[in-house]
Amino acid sequence: MRGSASPARSALEFLDEDAARVFLEHFRWPNGPVCPHCGSAGAYRLHPKASSTSPVRKGVLKCKACRRQFTVTVGTAFERSHIALSQWLAAIRQVCEPGQALSTYQLHKLVGVSRQSAWLMAQRIRQAIASRPPRAHEARRSASQQP
Repeated sequence: MRGSASPARSALEFLDEDAARVFLEHFRWPNGPVCPHCGSAGAYRLHPKASSTSPVRKGVLKCKACRRQFTVTVGTAFERSHIALSQWLAAIRQVCEPGQALSTYQLHKLVGVSRQSAWLMAQRIRQAIASRPPRAHEARRSASQQP
């Protein structure tokens, strides 16, 4: 049965927020952060000052070129979402798992979010999958099938 507890379950479901953010940063930017606003590769991590009264959120970066702040979620399906990244990663795993289609109700139960949030997550994940550019080997395969 889909979603049943088994030893083969992915470790992604058990990540804390910091580990999920670090995983996503390494997946999205294997060669270091790239600004989603201007495309510059020069960015640095913001850290709170000792005398500061307003803390800096974890994972906030600032571009050296355009001086705008961003996180790993900017420009992704996770942008402007209050759902935890660890829950997003668990949802992606469940939606992309081969087999039967996953209903919103099943996703809501498996990930631990409301049904409305599960619907939104499923829609954003499916939209991101549908709009992704083809990989190099997929492009070669489709080109070789052309007459």
